[in-house]
Amino acid sequence: MVGMSGGAMSESLVRQTIARSLELIVQLSRGTDGKRRVSSISEITGMEGSVITLQEIFRFEQSGVAEDGQILGEFRATGVRPRVLEGSLVWRRPAGHRARIRSGVDTP
Repeated sequence: MVGMSGGAMSESLVRQTIARSLELIVQLSRGTDGKRRVSSISEITGMEGSVITLQEIFRFEQSGVAEDGQILGEFRATGVRPRVLEGSLVWRRPAGHRARIRSGVDTP
């Protein structure tokens, strides 16, 4: 998409911009039952060379299929403590506090 805009940005600059701009990636997938569901939540932890590094925080684990074809399973934490929480712990505010400030609805 960046290349189609006509701007001249190197591939490494595009990757750095993405890594700095996003905190979480929510991946959806379509199951054999035809329903889309969240399959994974990962956070971007930075870059190693030209590779954007991720760590998975939550994942959907399928346990079976019901008689009607519906997928059975649950969403589980991977046990990795998200870095996204570190900022909110430093400021002693709930994780959603920054979003409220940006939207102009800051409440104590």
